Amino acid sequence: MDDRPGWLAARRQGIGGSDAAALVACSPFQSVLSLWANKTGRTPDDVDTQRHRWGRRYEAPILDEYAFVSGHRVADQSEAVPDRLAQIAPGHMMLRHPDATAMIGNTDGIVIGDPAGLRVIDAKTVEGWMFGDWLKAGRPPLYILVQLTHYMIISGLSHATVAAFTGLSDPLYVFEFELDTGFAARLMEAEDTFWRRYVVADQQPPADTSEATAKALRKIYPKDNGRLIQLTGPATEWAADFDDLTAEIKVLDAKREQAKTMLMAALGDAAAGELPDGSGFTYKTGARGRSLRRAGEKALRKFQP
Repeated sequence: MDDRPGWLAARRQGIGGSDAAALVACSPFQSVLSLWANKTGRTPDDVDTQRHRWGRRYEAPILDEYAFVSGHRVADQSEAVPDRLAQIAPGHMMLRHPDATAMIGNTDGIVIGDPAGLRVIDAKTVEGWMFGDWLKAGRPPLYILVQLTHYMIISGLSHATVAAFTGLSDPLYVFEFELDTGFAARLMEAEDTFWRRYVVADQQPPADTSEATAKALRKIYPKDNGRLIQLTGPATEWAADFDDLTAEIKVLDAKREQAKTMLMAALGDAAAGELPDGSGFTYKTGARGRSLRRAGEKALRKFQP
């Protein structure tokens, strides 16, 4: 996308497909609080990683391959559902729900020619080790299904497809879905509530214990203001938990160091040691000297008795 900064700014004007899963507690990347912090400009957008860039570059060839194997044409959303387009920011047109106007987004394409009618399509590049979980479940992860539901809602369509590319030697994997109207209604309510209650009102949502929330809080409050406040209510329980767990960790750390010392004594000058179950320990040499580390059967094979 030529104007990525402008596109990212436009996305802050509503809730996009990749945002939606955070609002139903199934996003591995965001929480309600971290999403709020981004939409209100308190935290920057995530860094555009190499994985993200390759994902975008592969979208077009994945859609081309889907069209080839399915016999259906993949059109741009501006052609297939022009009545759902709106100018979200100068120079940036996106799909927008006509009533739930905070719901916006861009699909990868719209399939034309399927007997079931128009359908949203999303192109995914998935690494092999990750795709194994897809195959076990028989479907993409839940956060992707929420993303598709969001796209179906804003486009006014009731069918969606995920086309997954996992490697040059693998077939294109295709997963098809119909809109779950009950879940769609709950998702619309969750998105509307989030936008009105927290973004429009500029009120910080309750924190959860996710890493996404912890990262967001560190960015929102990078330094203190020097003042003292009173911690009451549930904070006293959290403090007790913190103290108890800190004490437990201290004891466990001491026991771990004791076990490590005895293992080092058992190894002596050997490069590795094997346990009856086939696993064992090796040494890793770094700037601070040698350190003990766990090793599996494969790692131990390179050592000679």
